Amino acid sequence: RKSSMCKTRNKKNASFKMKLVSSPNVYEPQEDSRLMQELVAKYAFGDVLDMGTGSGILAIAAAGNPRVKSVLAADINIEALQTAERNARLNRVKIKTVKSDLFSNIRKRFDFIIFNPPYLPEDKNAPKDILERALSGGRKGHETLERFIKGLSSHLNADGKALIIFSSMTGREKIEDIIKENLFSFEVVGIKKIPFEELYALLISKTEMLKDMERSGIRIVGKIAKGHRGIVYLGMLSRKKVAVKIRNPDSRAVCRIENEVKFLKILGRGGFKVPMLRAFGEGFLAEDFVEGICIEDYLHSSTANEALNLLTLALRECRKLDMEGIEKEEMHRPVKHIIIRGGSSKNPDFVMIDFERAHFSEKPSNTTQFCQFIISRRKILEAKGIAVEPEEMKLACIEYKKTFSEESFQKIVQNLRKK
Repeated sequence: RKSSMCKTRNKKNASFKMKLVSSPNVYEPQEDSRLMQELVAKYAFGDVLDMGTGSGILAIAAAGNPRVKSVLAADINIEALQTAERNARLNRVKIKTVKSDLFSNIRKRFDFIIFNPPYLPEDKNAPKDILERALSGGRKGHETLERFIKGLSSHLNADGKALIIFSSMTGREKIEDIIKENLFSFEVVGIKKIPFEELYALLISKTEMLKDMERSGIRIVGKIAKGHRGIVYLGMLSRKKVAVKIRNPDSRAVCRIENEVKFLKILGRGGFKVPMLRAFGEGFLAEDFVEGICIEDYLHSSTANEALNLLTLALRECRKLDMEGIEKEEMHRPVKHIIIRGGSSKNPDFVMIDFERAHFSEKPSNTTQFCQFIISRRKILEAKGIAVEPEEMKLACIEYKKTFSEESFQKIVQNLRKK
């Protein structure tokens, strides 16, 4: 480490307009603390939480702010809490303290949350002591701050703010991506250049979408996947797992979430095998979280009878969509769109997901698209003793597309049989 770095492992006293006592096992205020102290005086309000309080400098700064009602100072280090309490008494302000590893022992919400985190990348040669824990943010430096941001929503009031600081060594783009992925917005409120690095102070707020989700009773747990058109999160709603989908901000597609909401309502009323829509709002939807295995894995692991029954039932569901004049799209590659969540070998319980591209069509092709998928997996099926005749199935599909009759559909199904 270079001794001029802000979160230096070599002590370097900074001059502040308050009385502070120090402790050998507590992080001493540095340039980052000075910048944060100024910003706390400017932005703090209401009920305040100072996470990782250390010497208590930021908790004391908040307590001296006339807009602040109360201050709770949290730290995993008991010695830090004792030091913060001594410094509060020296400066004649009232704070409360609590021992907590980030939010693990925090039970309420706050208007303003302060966090001057450990943000330096891990130094493998540094001693593994409590002071090192106050400096290193993890292997790459951002891990502790990422944990904080993931837990922030449940402890921040709807119109609350969080003030954080980190270094260019932590990775500015990485931190900003983490903030956005957790459905927060941010404003850069301070930049300080020091030798070998820059410090960035950000003021974080909940997006309107996140507030809308929380008003609906949804708590975001974490990101599941990011696709071309949407981002999917795991959420909780009344102790039930839900999949929460939002628009991918990098996508040019418009109104896909609203479109999926529309078709989930239609299909839900029609008794189709789709997830139940639980909530929706501007730019998001929440549906039952489907736990199971995708159709590709099921075909590999199932018996011949199980595979035949699933494919037959899936074809029947595709025909139901055809009869309603609904084109789902992507049924020729439904690897992630059909999830088997149980049931019996004769009647496997499956769900179709992802209807963001669904639309009405005079000649929908769900059944014929799914036949393309079956043909493309014929080697897997033939290894199980299931005969698939590509040319016969293609001819049956051509006839089906002309009439959409039950008789032509049965000819497609008859092309799937045991050898």
